[in-house]
Amino acid sequence: MSDDPMVGGFSEEEVTLLRSYGNDRPFQPGAYLYREGDKATSCFIILEGQVQVHKEIDGQQKVMAELGAGATVGQIALVDGTPCRASVKTTSHTTALQITRGEYRKMLATLAPAALQFQRRVAISGIRQLRDTTRELARLAALLEQDEAEAEAAAAFDALTSRSQQGAARARAALSEWELDAARILSI
Repeated sequence: MSDDPMVGGFSEEEVTLLRSYGNDRPFQPGAYLYREGDKATSCFIILEGQVQVHKEIDGQQKVMAELGAGATVGQIALVDGTPCRASVKTTSHTTALQITRGEYRKMLATLAPAALQFQRRVAISGIRQLRDTTRELARLAALLEQDEAEAEAAAAFDALTSRSQQGAARARAALSEWELDAARILSI
């Protein structure tokens, strides 16, 4: 771990407790801590190095975040066993403290202040993710409404154009009839 005893805001007491329930894992550059769709079983606290959070959107991997020492990823796995919603890949030599759901539960059972503080961090992380998701859904809904309004305007324009073309065709037909009538009148 870096020389800073408060990496990512974790106190020395928290780090000691977390290490007693987790395992330091080294990762080579380009290695995955976990992949989108994998069963979520652990969270990782980045002790050294860098990672990128990737998500597949429209068939392409998009970088959602770049994180370094002190960042925690996969916290929701400690609470909820749903599949991972993103992939986390190292971009440098990285060491991460891995804490499994089982070890997390054992840690909480101790009721140690550091364990409860970590539980609070997990809860806050979940709340932030929920807020971010809600904001993104609102943004997407606004875009969808805008797209629907644009589609309605385009449909109205197409209908107006069609009616205009039909009106022009009727006007041409009427003019042709008038020309025939005028020609007949003049020839009389």
